[in-house]
This record gives sequence, structure tokens and C-alpha cells, in this order.
Amino acid sequence: MGEAEQNVLPAEEEEGSAPIQACSICIEDKSSRKFLQVTAECTHEPQACRECIQHWLGEAVKAANTNQLSCIAEGCDKVLQHGDFRRLASVQVFEE
Repeated sequence: MGEAEQNVLPAEEEEGSAPIQACSICIEDKSSRKFLQVTAECTHEPQACRECIQHWLGEAVKAANTNQLSCIAEGCDKVLQHGDFRRLASVQVFEE
């Protein structure tokens, strides 16, 4: 095995042995540690990565569409509460 091949680790190992899954929004394979529940009440597995959720919330704020904002997971109708928004939104978006 060449020197370059020895330094290449599978994505799972690079992320501390966390499982890899595809984000339902950007479709990129990422460590499951980068996925978040959208609401505290969601019972499904997290389906979207932090970056996509933050982008989605930022767009909702720009469109002034934050009342009754529901989870983005297909089939989930849980509504984001203030605490969910605070936990998920970037500092910039939250302060807007």
C-alpha cells in the first residue's frame, strides 16, 4: 500500500466511527452526528443535517414565515417552538 493510501480513512472513521447517512435535503453523505431533530417533539430519526436546517430556517426568516413552521421531515407535522428555533438557528438568524 502506498503512503497516500495509508492516510485515507473511510468517512466513518474520520467522524469518530459515527454511522454515515444521506441528508434528505442536500443528499450528501455525512456523519449522523451532523443530523438534528427539528423539534423536541419529533419521534422520527433525524433526516437533515445542521447546515441544511440552518439554511431552511434562514430562508423562513427572510420570507417572514416563522409562524407555525413545521418539521421538514416527510410525514411529520410537529410545529417548531421557540426553544427549537433557538437551538437550531444560527446566531445571525436567531437575532433577526
